[in-house]
Amino acid sequence: MSSPSFIQVTNNAPELVRELHKVEGAFQKVVAATLTETAKAVTTRSERNLKRTMIIRTTYTPKSLKTYPASATKPLARQNAVSGTISPYLPIQDEGGKISAKKKRIAVPTNRVRGKDRKKKIPGKYRLNNAGAIQWERPYAKGAKFFALYPALADIGDEKNWGKKKSRGKAAYRRYETFGRKRGKKMVAYRLSRPGIFTRQGKKLIKIRDVSVRQVTIHAKHWHSEAVKTYGNYQFMARWFRLNAKKYLAGKLD
Repeated sequence: MSSPSFIQVTNNAPELVRELHKVEGAFQKVVAATLTETAKAVTTRSERNLKRTMIIRTTYTPKSLKTYPASATKPLARQNAVSGTISPYLPIQDEGGKISAKKKRIAVPTNRVRGKDRKKKIPGKYRLNNAGAIQWERPYAKGAKFFALYPALADIGDEKNWGKKKSRGKAAYRRYETFGRKRGKKMVAYRLSRPGIFTRQGKKLIKIRDVSVRQVTIHAKHWHSEAVKTYGNYQFMARWFRLNAKKYLAGKLD
């Protein structure tokens, strides 16, 4: 939102423009105030759009929205007010696109650790930034808290302890690791279909992340572009320009 938007706005308010030009710096001050009001309106609507279109789990997301006011001390051609975000992940939520893993794969939280209320944050004990070193390959260190399990083509590891599950017809697709539970008096094996990051909870294994994908598609939410379209236009800015011009001439514009 920059000053060239005011070419049409100011041309349609000639009587106010003439009065403002009689006072040094008055015109620039009114333009700066109008640009700033527009940016504030865009930020307010952007926050509303975020809450309507996305699940907000922390206060960081709304607090990452920033408004930088226009400066009345700058020449008219260099005046601009900015509405946007300092968040690294929100821009792609507006435009849509694909996110690729920075290293190996994208770690997607499972429903098991999300719980029933998907609006809540992941409990601290399941967050990867609190996990320390994740054991990605065998042999796992003794007492490893978080480790990865992968599908593979051989019956190795703990499967011999659980009992083998026979395939019907086609050759069995064997898994690298299996885990299971007791059904009656028999231990039943559950083979992995996708790799994941696990942790132990007592005698149980809890899958906290699915790491089967290298890329995810983000659908465009237009949380910001919709706000710019709504308020960054002639009708809105022309109204605020007139209001601010009248306030200034009445001595009421700070």
